[in-house]
Amino acid sequence: MNASINAMRDRNERATREATTIIEAEQKARAEKTERLRALRLGQEAARYEEEPMAKQSRKVFHSSMTKNGWVVTEGGETVSRNNNQKANEAAAISAARKVRKDGGLSQAVLHKSDGSIREERTYGKDPERTPG
Repeated sequence: MNASINAMRDRNERATREATTIIEAEQKARAEKTERLRALRLGQEAARYEEEPMAKQSRKVFHSSMTKNGWVVTEGGETVSRNNNQKANEAAAISAARKVRKDGGLSQAVLHKSDGSIREERTYGKDPERTPG
């Protein structure tokens, strides 16, 4: 009787060791795969956000503001678009900023109230560093 119990115990212990070995091998393989995928993803992100020369890093800023001639979208002092109402003008500024970002550049849409104060800013691309004040 003791011999059969001991044999059964030995079989259970052997099965447990084999199962543990298989589980450890699977965990190691999963960890290696995760590390490979992480390295691949980080490499792709680094390539996508690789620093460009400062001349190419300048941000295009589109202002949606009211003038005596109506609502206009300006960029660098040049009029980009004229519109009859604020909503259409803001949509034009946002669309222009998104187009620049889609083409790989950095941009921003600054939406002004009719009194000239800034109501909202939307940044497209890498956000500028936050500074106190």
